Amino acid sequence: MGRLGLEPKFDGVFGRSPHDARLMKPHPDCVHRALRHLALPSSDCLLVGDQLTDLDAARSAGTGFLGLTRAAERARQMAERGADAVVSSYLPVLRAADALSFRE
Repeated sequence: MGRLGLEPKFDGVFGRSPHDARLMKPHPDCVHRALRHLALPSSDCLLVGDQLTDLDAARSAGTGFLGLTRAAERARQMAERGADAVVSSYLPVLRAADALSFRE
């Protein structure tokens, strides 16, 4: 993020816990920490991920899920397992985020 100048666009980054490998996705720990930090209900949030474990974590936490993968088989699996949408490029995600930033 630093190289791209995106740091001001993010309120926090919540990844795996370095203290407990059992809390790695598909466990929803990192999603729950992000939700607490943002003080938002899970129904107002969307997790963007490229792995099936991301989808599982999103569902366990009650958030929406946008799959992002170029792998046709993984895209099919994400769709079958209930992803809200699956895209193969960051471009539509970036366009949507850009459009939302004009509303602020």
